[in-house]
Amino acid sequence: MERDDHAAGLPAIGASVRVLQVGEEVEIIDGPHVGKHGKIVPSPDWAREGVINVEVTGIEGPRLMDVSKVARWNEAGRA
Repeated sequence: MERDDHAAGLPAIGASVRVLQVGEEVEIIDGPHVGKHGKIVPSPDWAREGVINVEVTGIEGPRLMDVSKVARWNEAGRA
């Protein structure tokens, strides 16, 4: 049986509980870049499950982060 996110045709990145897509704006909510914002970019093929690649504003080059350390921009306490 397929997971629901695959059945719906959405490209899932990270854990199946939280579906994040390339191009989404996120806020870093934990770790050394907490409070910064960025955009999800394609992850390398070798990245483990539960890790996403984030192009953090003001920092050169993307950063691999656990999906639990980011929140969608509109879920990070903003209306």
